[in-house]
Amino acid sequence: MSNIEYLIDDYYKKNIFLDNAKKIIIINQELKVFFDIIRESLDLFIENLNYYNHIKSIIISFEYKDNKIEYCLYEDDYESVFIEEKINIINKNGYSFETYTKNYEEKLIKIFDLKSVSIKEFSDFFKDLFACVPVKIL
Repeated sequence: MSNIEYLIDDYYKKNIFLDNAKKIIIINQELKVFFDIIRESLDLFIENLNYYNHIKSIIISFEYKDNKIEYCLYEDDYESVFIEEKINIINKNGYSFETYTKNYEEKLIKIFDLKSVSIKEFSDFFKDLFACVPVKIL
């Protein structure tokens, strides 16, 4: 019974996330079109560390063109609280996998060919997406 409750809870959290994401206001027209394209493939995964529901990681994923992107916020060290972020880029056609922990905005802007989107706008977009998640790490 507890597994069913956990799955139902995850389903509700994902729906809340998707509902919240619909409310994001984006000024840049190219970024707005990008978001409209990825919105249908947005997914959320929350990893709980233990039965106290301590959140270990939150992953927002989406697909764009031939790539699946996993944007991860995770607790790096359980004893000392360090929140890290990384981007996994999985090319579905070439079967390649890349991980970035720094300068990922520049890499994604180049991969997605977003010519009028600044690094700050893209970074703020991801912050807004994570603000839509109904739970937080810590």
